[in-house]
Amino acid sequence: MSEQRYRDLYINTPGILHSIDKDLRLVEVSNHWLERMGYQRKEVLGRPFTDFMTANSRRTALEEIIPRFLATGSVRDVPYLCLYEP
Repeated sequence: MSEQRYRDLYINTPGILHSIDKDLRLVEVSNHWLERMGYQRKEVLGRPFTDFMTANSRRTALEEIIPRFLATGSVRDVPYLCLYEP
């Protein structure tokens, strides 16, 4: 599968997907993520993904989820409360 095809599938999937870099900054989000969160792509890419979480979710992510991800290489089905931009 070509990189462009993979990117198109990722962006257009009907799921709330985001990818982050080593500094926890958003490098890509799905269109569904943007629709549900109420942002434009240019507003979010490059920002820490924790900027879009409530204080409690941010704390849980930084203290528990991210360390688990770094130790195991993956996490799945992690519930976060996020800040919606109406």
